[in-house]
Amino acid sequence: MVTVCTVLPATERPRIDAAGDGCFHTLHTESLREALHVARRRRVDAVVISVHRCHGEALPAVARFVREFPAIPAVALVSRHDREATETLLRLGATGVRTAVDCTEPDGWRRLRDPDKGLSYVRQAVVNRSRSVLRRRGVAERHAPSPVPNMPSAEHSAFALLDRSQVIAA
Repeated sequence: MVTVCTVLPATERPRIDAAGDGCFHTLHTESLREALHVARRRRVDAVVISVHRCHGEALPAVARFVREFPAIPAVALVSRHDREATETLLRLGATGVRTAVDCTEPDGWRRLRDPDKGLSYVRQAVVNRSRSVLRRRGVAERHAPSPVPNMPSAEHSAFALLDRSQVIAA
């Protein structure tokens, strides 16, 4: 079974537990720091982050999570629409969160609720992220600066001059 780590307010936890019943197992955490700790210790297939738990100081932690665990898809959960949630959702996108679930709509959980599609969705997200990482790595390797030709360093001539001056002085 798929394991999903969550950073949600206590009021949203029963809803995701109900949505994932039979599809995925949830590990609820209080903060992104705790989610990072859980991901280091246990196998986690995805992380669900509430936009209402990601204020300005939490965004660097989200970016760190996405950077340290590129194979674990991060999903933003929107449980109510307001200006703050919209701004936070945009900022989460800038940190690397590429998927959002709007649970204000009845069909918002459809992809995760369907047992056949929930697991395949998470797997596909992992595959897509892995391909993206490999593609970026390939581009970085193709555009890497060429190595410097084999030539003596700047210190080489300084040491040679120092040795000559010592010989002349002796």
